[in-house]
Amino acid sequence: MFYPIKKTIQRIGMIKRHHAMRQFILKALFIVLPLLLVLGYIEYRLSMVTVSYSQKKYELETQLDQIEVLALGSSNGYFALNPHFFSKKGFNLAYRGQWPFYDLKFIEKYLNQMPRLKLVIYPVNYFTLGTQASEQADEWRILFYSQYHHFLPPKTGKYAKMNWLSEPRLFSKIALFAERIPYYLRHGSTQMNSGEPDEDMTGWLNAGTKPCDLSQNIGFTGATAHNSGVDPRNFKLNLKIISHIVKKLQAKNIDFYILELPELAYYTDHLDPVKTAAMEQSIRDFAKKNHVKFINYLNDKRFTVNDFTDMPDHLNANGAEKISRTIDHDIIIPTFKARA
Repeated sequence: MFYPIKKTIQRIGMIKRHHAMRQFILKALFIVLPLLLVLGYIEYRLSMVTVSYSQKKYELETQLDQIEVLALGSSNGYFALNPHFFSKKGFNLAYRGQWPFYDLKFIEKYLNQMPRLKLVIYPVNYFTLGTQASEQADEWRILFYSQYHHFLPPKTGKYAKMNWLSEPRLFSKIALFAERIPYYLRHGSTQMNSGEPDEDMTGWLNAGTKPCDLSQNIGFTGATAHNSGVDPRNFKLNLKIISHIVKKLQAKNIDFYILELPELAYYTDHLDPVKTAAMEQSIRDFAKKNHVKFINYLNDKRFTVNDFTDMPDHLNANGAEKISRTIDHDIIIPTFKARA
């Protein structure tokens, strides 16, 4: 007799629990949805922030179909190669701390979008060629390459286990800019812009005309630091990566020059002679094996202290004009003349 009453009570209890659960879900959604909207808005606004990597990407992508001469490499090329003094349309894709790993990524991504490209100029230097991105690159650079160019980290060294699941800074602007969010909330995203104000649409960085101050002794301290970081085994490892670039270019009949740019003896005299000799031999072997031309401007006496920044392995604007005109005369004009 009491069984139907018991079942009814149970059903009422279930209905109440379901109602309570529904109320809980609705309240949770009432809290969570606005939060998600706020986070989505902040994520969107942060994506509007101009950083040096988004700036370079914009400059490159707006003129891909016009580029005839492309420069790759790290900061010494970024400072030195000024396409304004090239006789053909050029773009400087070199950047600070840009290892061959990333140069290859750029070629893989953009080569088919540069129909007029006929020549790639690739400056190399002791430190970048003697180290690995997976060992030396600042973590923030790895993260910014991922966010703005969609290049995943190297699968070797300390970044081997970094992936989309373990590191939200690879895909989330909120995670990437976490330390600067309070500043953003106070001042707005435009006040967070951190592009390169001295970089123009050719991708070249204007480092000014102030000459190198030898009294700061940066030549010795810089060389000492570079000697400790350089591992000669990396010369061939990095050149192997560059050889993949060469193969992709040769398949499209695009010329490739590997260069050493001018550096002050104030710096080079303090480099490890055994390591530098190994580097020079590795570059010559690379050029011969891959059928490309190597030009060494390292100790070119036409360049003086007035042509360098306070970093004696980086040219200032005066030096950039001088080396860019020289490269145009020695490489660009003859290359395009031979193609005519």
